[in-house]
Amino acid sequence: MTGLKEKEVGFISELVTIEDLFCKKSQSYMSMVKDEKIKEQMGLISSMHKQRISELLKNLD
Repeated sequence: MTGLKEKEVGFISELVTIEDLFCKKSQSYMSMVKDEKIKEQMGLISSMHKQRISELLKNLD
């Protein structure tokens, strides 16, 4: 880990956990939604969050 303090690492891992929970929750909501346009929007939001998780994890290395 390059120059990150322990507190920062804890905060980032907490963010990753929150983002991960959000993605899982949105997937379960998507299975209940019937409207295709809403599903499409939810899918975009979910993929944006997944991308943020991977960026946060990359920054840890």
